[in-house]
Amino acid sequence: VRLFGMDDKMQGLAHRATANQSPTLRCASSRITVGRTRVAEILLFCILTSVQGAGHFCGIFDCTNPDINTQSIHIASQGVSGTLPSTTISSLTQLTYLVIASSEISGTIPDVGDLTGLKFLRLNNNTRMSGTIPVVHALSNLTTLSFDNNQVSGTIPDIAALTNLVNLFFTSNQISGTIPNIAALTNLVNLFSGRNQISGTIPDISPLTNLVKLGLDFNQLSGTIPDVGALTSLAVLRLRTNQLRGTVHDISALPDLTILTLGANQLSGTFPDVGALTNLTIMELPDNQLSGTIPDVEALTSLANLLLQNNELSGPLPASLSYLT
Repeated sequence: VRLFGMDDKMQGLAHRATANQSPTLRCASSRITVGRTRVAEILLFCILTSVQGAGHFCGIFDCTNPDINTQSIHIASQGVSGTLPSTTISSLTQLTYLVIASSEISGTIPDVGDLTGLKFLRLNNNTRMSGTIPVVHALSNLTTLSFDNNQVSGTIPDIAALTNLVNLFFTSNQISGTIPNIAALTNLVNLFSGRNQISGTIPDISPLTNLVKLGLDFNQLSGTIPDVGALTSLAVLRLRTNQLRGTVHDISALPDLTILTLGANQLSGTFPDVGALTNLTIMELPDNQLSGTIPDVEALTSLANLLLQNNELSGPLPASLSYLT
């Protein structure tokens, strides 16, 4: 079998590595990047299933072969199936990039705690993969940590030392417990952990001045909304459907804010001043206990969605509402 995209040398490597493997093959658009003295791209379109029925994650060749220094694995296709042997992943000590996404691979989340060179870890949309988020506190090179839409349970591990993190995604799992200390993650740009069972309070995020998107909606968070006034790059703030209470801090200094969803909480006090938030497209604060009058929104010319029902608002509707399209 010839795997296109490979030169003769790499074809020979793949042939030798698969000579004794079961001919049962599941094929899909996948890619494994390997290298000895340099990173060599292979357009690899297969995941092997052995005679015993356990999927060989690296069945197309021996990932632990000292002549093959695996640095990058990318599998992203619904056609890929089999069982993921976590011990294989944990032995790839030179791995810097690991993506398994939108697959039918089953098994537990691999242990990556010793892969200290790992920079990018994304295990998304693998509905047959379960387990807990692995210990990652030693992975100081990580820039992306993503576990969206799996069957992940347990708690969020200690990530305080991951100061290079830019992207943190845990959305749509079964994660419980509290959000750990993230104040040192000052490079963080995107933080999404919505649609879980996370409880407790939102920790201090005021040092995260590079944060652009924050989504913690559909959890069981309590306490008050932390002060986000210093997060001047913030564009998305999604905290709806929690148990948050208290007042909404001043958000008038967030000029880039486009999405503000705080509905279905227990927020009280007067409506926040949004007159300067001219980039707002979605503002949803229904099902709270907000009081006072609806503020003037004439300057919010980009506003497309405005939901304020089921509050304790009073007074006349501002004429500027009629200008919204």
